[in-house]
Amino acid sequence: MKLLSPLLLIVISIGLFYMHIDPRYQNVKLLQAQENQYQEALDKARELLVVRDELLTKYNNLPQSDLERLNRVVPDKVNGVKLVTDINEIAGKYNIPIKSIKVSEELIDNSNQIVDPVAAKPFLTTSIDFKFSAEYADLVSFLKDLEKSLQVVDVRSVSFGALTEKSGQYDYDIAIHTYWLKPIAAN
Repeated sequence: MKLLSPLLLIVISIGLFYMHIDPRYQNVKLLQAQENQYQEALDKARELLVVRDELLTKYNNLPQSDLERLNRVVPDKVNGVKLVTDINEIAGKYNIPIKSIKVSEELIDNSNQIVDPVAAKPFLTTSIDFKFSAEYADLVSFLKDLEKSLQVVDVRSVSFGALTEKSGQYDYDIAIHTYWLKPIAAN
């Protein structure tokens, strides 16, 4: 009995370890790992809040005139009337009468492209097609002024044909793209 009692206590303690203590210990280790992950996430969130506050402070310290210029370069919504008015004002400098203007928002389907969907462009494109008759020198001056305007504009195509042989004017058909920011989805 003297030998049996210590042996029995050893067997019971080994059984107790494998049946009760070890599973609870593994559970505690798992919970500690989860706690570390949550703590890292909280630390990252605090860092992001600091960065957000710094950026918000910088944004609020920008002069209003700079914000207006930035909004004009890449607006947050397309304003077709304003865009057409700007084009007409530039054309008016060179006595170029715009014959027809067509404004259309382009919805670009990126589903068949082999790109990272996370790297999707943060802007949308608006296409503007218009026609006019003018001399070549006026066209060049018009395009230079269009290039210098604050709103970002890409000339996509310029096609022309002779209006009359003696007038020195040509018919021009121009297609341009301009860009505007996508609305941010509320979560």
